[in-house]
Formats: sequence, C-alpha cells, structure tokens
Amino acid sequence: MEDDLFAHVVSIRATRPNNRPLRGQSGSEYDRNRRVNTAANVSAGVCVAPVILALVVLLAIELQKQSLERARRLRARAQSESANTSNGNASDARPTAEEAEPVGASSVSLPSREALAFPPEAVLAGVLFNRRRFFFGRSVGSPQGPCVVAAPQPRCLMVWLGMPARFEDDFEYLAHSDGVTFTWAAHQAGEPWPSNAVRLSADTSPGGRDHWPRVEEFYYGRSPGYSHSSLLAGVVRVSESPKLIVIDNHRVRLFPRYELLSTESHAGKDRQVRNSPGYPVERWHQCQDRCNTTEGAVYGGLEGGSPTLVGRAYFDGSFSPCKVVSVGCVLPGGQVALIFEFLVESRGVIFEWVNSSSSKLLSEPTSADVAPVAVGEAFIGRSHPLPADGRLLLGAILRPGNGSARLHTCDAREPLPAPLDSFQVLVKRPSSGEQLLL
Repeated sequence: MEDDLFAHVVSIRATRPNNRPLRGQSGSEYDRNRRVNTAANVSAGVCVAPVILALVVLLAIELQKQSLERARRLRARAQSESANTSNGNASDARPTAEEAEPVGASSVSLPSREALAFPPEAVLAGVLFNRRRFFFGRSVGSPQGPCVVAAPQPRCLMVWLGMPARFEDDFEYLAHSDGVTFTWAAHQAGEPWPSNAVRLSADTSPGGRDHWPRVEEFYYGRSPGYSHSSLLAGVVRVSESPKLIVIDNHRVRLFPRYELLSTESHAGKDRQVRNSPGYPVERWHQCQDRCNTTEGAVYGGLEGGSPTLVGRAYFDGSFSPCKVVSVGCVLPGGQVALIFEFLVESRGVIFEWVNSSSSKLLSEPTSADVAPVAVGEAFIGRSHPLPADGRLLLGAILRPGNGSARLHTCDAREPLPAPLDSFQVLVKRPSSGEQLLL
C-alpha cells in the first residue's frame, strides 16, 4: 500500500500538463518531449493572453463609464441648484420690499426643497473651492434661529445646536435687496458688537405648552477654515460665547477671530453714501459654473470679440480678482474658480476705468471723489489694448510697497511673459447729487 502511494506521488511530480513524461527512455526522446512541452506551454499562453487582455480592457472601459456617469450626475446636481430665471425658480425666490430681516437684512421664503435654487442676489457666506457654496438662513419652525445651507444640500444646518447635526427643511435665506447691501467687517471675540451688524432675535424654545418662550440673539459670521481652499460660514450665539460656531468635518469648531455680516444702507438722492474700505456700496452677485443672468454686470475686458466681466473668487486663503468667462472665473495664476461673484452696478456709484498715470490712487486711496475698487489685497485693473490682437485683459494690481504697482493678468490660455507696468485701474465715484465718504 505504501509503495503504491509513493508511486502515485512520484508520478504526479514527474508529469507535465500534457501528460507526457519528463524523462523518457533515451536522451533523444527526452529532448523531443521537452520541445513538445515548451511548444504546448507557449501555445497555451498565446491563446490565454488575449482573453485576459480583453477582460482587462473591458473592465477598464466599464470603470471609465461609471466614473463619467458619476461625474455627469454630480455636475447636473450642481447646475440644477443654480437654475436660471427661465424655469421660474429664481424669479419666485427674489425678495420684495415687504420681506425684511431685523436690522436691515432681507430674506426670501424657500419655494420648495425640489425647486431650491439660489438666485444671484443670495448672499454668498462661504466657499469650499469649486465644491460647495454656503448661504445664511433662518428657521421658521421650532426652535427658531439662524442656520447655514451648504448647497447643493437642500437643507439648513442649525450649527449652534452642535452635534449630532440638526437640519431644518422649512427656512428662509438672505439676499441683497434694493434697500440694503451686505458687507463683512473684521471682528474679535470680546469686542463691542457693531451697530450695523446683522442681528437675529429668535425664540429657541422647543415650543408647546410646557415650554416658556426663550428669546436669544445671534450674529452671522465667517472664517477661513483649516484648509486654504475653505471659507466657512457660522453663527455667534451671544448667550453662550462671543466666538463663531462652525461645523466642519462633523466637528464643532470655535473661532475667536472672524468676519461679521453687516449692512450698508443705500442713501437716497442728495444724501451721503457711507463707504467702508474694501466693500463700499459695491454689490456682488454669486454664480456657480456659469452665470445664468448678468443683468447690471460691470464689463471690463474684451477677448475674441466677447466682453469679460469683473469678478472675484476665494482662493488660497483670500479673495482675488478674476475675469468671468463662459467656463468660470479665471484667476491671475490661471486657475479657474467655479464658484465666484461678479460686480454689478450699484445705485449712487459710477464705475470707470482710468489710466495708470493716476497711480497715486493706489498709494493714496482716500480721495473724496474717487477710489479704486479693491478685492482683498489687490486692486482691479486691465491692460491697454494689446497691439497684436486688441485684447483687453483683466487682472489684479498688487498694492504698491517698495516697488511700483504691476498688473498680473488673468489669462490661462495665452499668459503674458511678464506683468504689465502700464494699465488701467477700475475706480468708483459717486453719481451726481451724492457724496462718497471713506
């Protein structure tokens, strides 16, 4: 029995896949069998390899199809929440004179979750670069209070309630109106609250007969996140802490330094217009991917026979000028921001382009008659018509320090070899009958 088992094992080890023995009766037979075995193995490999390759190619094609389909769905979802006024959503969501927030704020009622679309007038509160937009809202249920919408998420997050996250489906959101423009002011916990800061008083009790009303005060704010590409929106709950409350990556974070949402009232005829540095009575409308409407936009550049708009976008930790084109907003470094704002005409202010020979405006922007338009640490400028093709290129003018100011153009396709020393500056001046105060 043991001999038979051993013989069986040996025969297995001495056998090739074609059942030919490894060693024959003579050397010539061994060589012949080895050649046959080699040929058989090569033939098997030649037959199997194309099949394996075909399977790999089919798998790669299928994965690519799934990836493209997923990207298409994400893009469609992002574009759907930026639906234009032609589908009726934006026009229905625009604020009226009767819809007013406390302290000059303006709000609009949410049409429906399915038809959620933020019009250009909605106040852009924060940004995750090319991914999400943040808007401020107010819950109309119980409890009441401020909330934050992270579009395209069609719900409003009650950030001041902490974790686990609580969302509200019934809410209103802030938007610019004819009577008020929103601005941002630097603030630190412990400082007095500015008189023009947007303050919201809300009943935070759960409601019902067993609970007494509890009215609390809140402020809206924003702060750069821990990533250079994020500008996070949050609220301040005065009864708890003067710090800004933000929910980031499913965690509650407190920021002692932040920007407060404030208001700038528009003056009527023959009245003074209050003008704060960096955001006087300028108005900026927000877009994602493409602007569905550019009514009242300030045009600045000209490329390929088509005008470009004056824009700004949050990138690498700060706001920067950019030029609005059909695919987004091109930054001075050539990056394309898909979430951005464009400058629109504002009552009481006239926008003009002046030659850089008036460059003293950049070093002394405190004139009672005219002031350059600033975005972050830069001014907005454009080139003179280029000799080659007549283009007018929008760009950012860095604030002059020890050296002279230079224009860094926003051009990704045909970037200029160096910044321009000669350019035009976008300035603002009061319209007739009004005075611009700095």
